[in-house]
Amino acid sequence: MINDLFRTYKKIILLLLVLLCSVVFWFYGCRHQQRSQSEVVEWNKKTIKGTNGYCYKFKTSNCTGTVTFGAAGYVAKDKEMPVTLDIFAAEKDFTGVMKVTLPGENGKGIAYQSAVKCKAGEKKKIVLNVPQLGDPSAICFEIMDSFGVTELSEDVSFSDTKNRNGAFSEQAENLIGVLSGQSKELSYLNSLKIGEESDEESVKVVCYSKNSFPQTEEEFQGLDGMIIDSFDTKSLSGKQKSALKSWLKSGGKLLIAGGGQQIDSFEGLEKTFGIIQEDVVVSELYLADADNTVQELPILMSNLQLSQKYEWEAYGDFEPEIGYTAAVGSGKISILRFSLTNSAFLQWSVRDKAAVEILSHFMGKDEDTESSDTSLWYVKKALYAFMKSQLPNTFFYGVFFIFYILLMVTIAYYYLCKIKKREYIWIIVPVLALVFTVGLFIRSRGMKSSGDSYFSALRVTDSEKEQENIYFLYQNDEGVEGNVNFLSTITSVIPMDYNYRTIVGKNIKTSGEDITINNTQKGFDVAFEESVPGTSRILKLSGNTKSASEKEVFTQDIFTTYTSFYGNITNTSSNNFSRVILIRGNQYAILKSVKAGEKASVSKDMVKCWNHFDEENSAFGTENENTVTGNIMEYLQQTYMNTQKSKEELLVVGITSENDFKLFSDDNVLKNHVTVMINHFTLEEETGEHILNINMSCLKQEGEGLAIEEDTLEENKTEVSYVFDKEEIEALARNKDNFTGKIYAYNYSTGQRDRILSSTESYITGESLNSYLSGDGEMRITYKMDASDEYGPAPVLSLIYKKQ
Repeated sequence: MINDLFRTYKKIILLLLVLLCSVVFWFYGCRHQQRSQSEVVEWNKKTIKGTNGYCYKFKTSNCTGTVTFGAAGYVAKDKEMPVTLDIFAAEKDFTGVMKVTLPGENGKGIAYQSAVKCKAGEKKKIVLNVPQLGDPSAICFEIMDSFGVTELSEDVSFSDTKNRNGAFSEQAENLIGVLSGQSKELSYLNSLKIGEESDEESVKVVCYSKNSFPQTEEEFQGLDGMIIDSFDTKSLSGKQKSALKSWLKSGGKLLIAGGGQQIDSFEGLEKTFGIIQEDVVVSELYLADADNTVQELPILMSNLQLSQKYEWEAYGDFEPEIGYTAAVGSGKISILRFSLTNSAFLQWSVRDKAAVEILSHFMGKDEDTESSDTSLWYVKKALYAFMKSQLPNTFFYGVFFIFYILLMVTIAYYYLCKIKKREYIWIIVPVLALVFTVGLFIRSRGMKSSGDSYFSALRVTDSEKEQENIYFLYQNDEGVEGNVNFLSTITSVIPMDYNYRTIVGKNIKTSGEDITINNTQKGFDVAFEESVPGTSRILKLSGNTKSASEKEVFTQDIFTTYTSFYGNITNTSSNNFSRVILIRGNQYAILKSVKAGEKASVSKDMVKCWNHFDEENSAFGTENENTVTGNIMEYLQQTYMNTQKSKEELLVVGITSENDFKLFSDDNVLKNHVTVMINHFTLEEETGEHILNINMSCLKQEGEGLAIEEDTLEENKTEVSYVFDKEEIEALARNKDNFTGKIYAYNYSTGQRDRILSSTESYITGESLNSYLSGDGEMRITYKMDASDEYGPAPVLSLIYKKQ
């Protein structure tokens, strides 16, 4: 019978096959045309007027324009890279996409895309932001039309001397824009390195003129900071000043230098930032050199009237005060009272040291960072903990399978036997199988669109920051393609832990894209390539999805002692928090289940102290390391307690998964999520400055490099010397620590070693303390563990200075 059907409808079947082949040929032949078919008339490098950078001029069959990579043609390893396309469509409208592909070690890559729409006879500027360049030495830039036909495809090498001066170095770079009438005098900044010795970053100066200075906030992207020195800012347009302020408020860093008699760099920005130069006087500048000899420099300095709408703080170890800094939105503005181009300063013997201190403060390299590889490790563990808790829903598939068997037996055997047509079983069986297969496919697709078993997210919202960070995990157990559409409030998408491929030369080939990040008007559309089943990808999202009610969610009535704190906190939000953690430096307390509107009490007995030794013995050891909450608390420990913090600041951190957190622009609802809300409070201290842990900052020079720096004792008996400011010290206190041994101090009055601080929360002050200090403020302490111990934690001692 089947043969008869085929002979009858043979022509129709053949015709359908021909049509199907035609469709396949059109799809792969037209929509996926290869790069080799693109026609590029021109692709040349040219200098950008008014800067020391470069761009690329291109021409295709219909379009002409330029492409600029980075800030004014400069890019930096592992930093943000804006790609600016200036395009002109000559004869007809052009609609398509611009695409930047960063190659990966697996032969694929990460692609960033943005739509391009340009009418005939018009010019259009499109800025595509690559939020983190990674470490590739080359990328691929493409322009494709609406059918996917490649109009332009070029490989751009960052290790090519045509594009930059030398290859990427192992050292990270800070790209600092300079707007100055004496840009050449600031070339010495290129030789400087700022930051800690273990994490130094070089400086790269990008020069601008009045005409090349950015006119939009997007054009500032890629710059780590901007310096305005010896420049008539009155010549800047209102659009340029507005763009500068917008960039600053969104996280930029601006340094304005004064000290000019001929040119007042503040005058043109008076309405923008409210800074007025009253006069210029000669002042003496002092700074110690490498031999600790104080060097003196007479230099012109501005007397300034600062805007009252910002909270200004003096900075630097200089006499007199040379500058001030203030927060502006998420950014920072710094004011320098003298010019970095001053001829006397340029010839000063400690010029470079002074410039490093100024730039380090300006760029925030003298501040503690809040992210580390260790803290991000716990973020990943928290996201994966969500997935481990997901169990597959097999009930539907079991019912589906039983129904299939019953229907097959009923129709294929019982009914066909009854009507004596068992030969039709060869048609009935495959038809039923096909119907059930389609049903399973439709059901599974429906489950994907309404569920979120592939997604989990950790949102960190800080009351002091304009934006928040969201760590998003996508995992597909089947390895099929997928995509997510984020809300338009998401402003940046960065793949985490991606292994970039370093390429020597050009000819970049990729077999596809692991992740394609498409920046649309409605938000980011992220597509995930087909992969090995179980493959996961983690994205770091930045944006402002929080409401005003989620900024300040706590109030506090907390009091402090030398080594502890106590009082009440109130949850003023509508959120129920599973955990609330109070952090004051390396002291912390944990509250469980604080409901909306509830007041919770913190007693001294609840407060504990964390130190570096606890990295091996978790501070929050009561939590299971495989739980979401447990790993989030470890993230908080590493981020906010692993560095020297001020005891004058109290952090109240709430953890909740019950809030209505929306992340997708489509119908997907994110159920696997948790939000961390952080509030900052300033505590009124009865004493002066605290040094939280003397092991981190008060060790005598010859003691550095010992395990004690990491709060670890590697011998049964350890002798250490510390140096304090003898005239200002008020007390030495012991925190709640896990040290079970004894502490001795050398008494300079008796020549004996006395036992001190025998219990936690004990302290010594006044004459008792002075007897253990030498004339130079040196204190010799011996830590002795129990006889059976040869390795363990050191005690955590805090130093308190007198209140000024």
